[in-house]
Amino acid sequence: MKVQKLMVKDVRCFAGCQIFDIRPITFLVGENSTGKSTALGCLKVLSDILADGLLRSDFNIDPHQLGAFSEIARKNQTNIASFTIGLEINLPAEGCIQFFFTFNEKEKGSEPSISQ
Repeated sequence: MKVQKLMVKDVRCFAGCQIFDIRPITFLVGENSTGKSTALGCLKVLSDILADGLLRSDFNIDPHQLGAFSEIARKNQTNIASFTIGLEINLPAEGCIQFFFTFNEKEKGSEPSISQ
């Protein structure tokens, strides 16, 4: 399995839909608070979901402590009810497959949970 792209929508500093191409060597470079840890944290969450085959998520595993839903969802949007992260992977037999997961807040102050 080869990860080709990471997609984040309305996550922390990423407004709207942002797509990152993943290559054999990928560098994330930028000043503080520009999304490097957020991108890595989202990639880790998706990797765990796909590896375990379970529809559960943990956004607070070291070293990427992303917080509760209200801290992960796009801060500059009012009344945001969900955010989405996804991957495009290339499987040798099947070709490119996309996985998208939408997360919402089950309870006030809780971690995000998969809604779709």
